[in-house]
Amino acid sequence: MPRLKMPAGQQAIFDELADFADGARIINAPDLARFWGRDVRCVREWLQECGLTRYRLGNGYGYMIRDVAGAMYIGQEAAIPAARRA
Repeated sequence: MPRLKMPAGQQAIFDELADFADGARIINAPDLARFWGRDVRCVREWLQECGLTRYRLGNGYGYMIRDVAGAMYIGQEAAIPAARRA
């Protein structure tokens, strides 16, 4: 898969999500919940908090894997300094 212009950490998350979605560029909340091993309601709340753009997919909605990877990367980066302070 070609590399996109993003930080290495975000690219790694993107690659994992794309592999999990069999190369797709869009992922829905239930698939993301399976990827994380969490309840879909928690994932939907997180997606809403992040303000990610959702795209209509048949009877549901999907999110660009690039956007999801970016939000996950930003969340990890924000957690690192907090962990260092503790």
